Amino acid sequence: MKRKIIAIILLLSFSMSFAKNIADTKILKDSTTPKSDVIVLVNGEHLKGEIVKMTKNAFVLLNENNEKVKIKNDDVLLVGFAQEISAYEKYQLGLLDGKRANKKRDFGNALVGVLLGIIGAGIVYISSNKIPFEADVLPENVKLINDFNYQQGFKKGAKKQAGNAALVGTLVGIVISYLIPPIIITVN
Repeated sequence: MKRKIIAIILLLSFSMSFAKNIADTKILKDSTTPKSDVIVLVNGEHLKGEIVKMTKNAFVLLNENNEKVKIKNDDVLLVGFAQEISAYEKYQLGLLDGKRANKKRDFGNALVGVLLGIIGAGIVYISSNKIPFEADVLPENVKLINDFNYQQGFKKGAKKQAGNAALVGTLVGIVISYLIPPIIITVN
């Protein structure tokens, strides 16, 4: 989990300037074109090409031979983009930041789920249409706060995290309600 967060943090902070700086280093000076994305692996290996897909678990890189290479996030140390990140990538970053921002509220949302059941989970999900504030996002993503795609991803991530926590609370409430009556009956 920590490596995934680190990969996302570094995703923006090194976006355009990192690819240029990486290209100027001795390691990649001869082998990287100015328009190549660069993925530096934990083992020190450098992969170059075009990042065509990012998921929560992996990157897909189209290398110089037009072959798609899937790289797990756990294996990635740094990512450098030669171009501006796409609308989809901004949405994905917003989604992750929204989940991260609402994680602080998991206990309260779960408690609402325990007390109000499935109705409480629905209320939490509907009412958690949150917009990003500087305090809620990573410092590297502050520049994206006003981006429409980032905001949409943030709202979706916040809703997912809040709804999931409330749903877990609902399930805990159901389990408790089935366990408590037999205990009370046996005590009497």
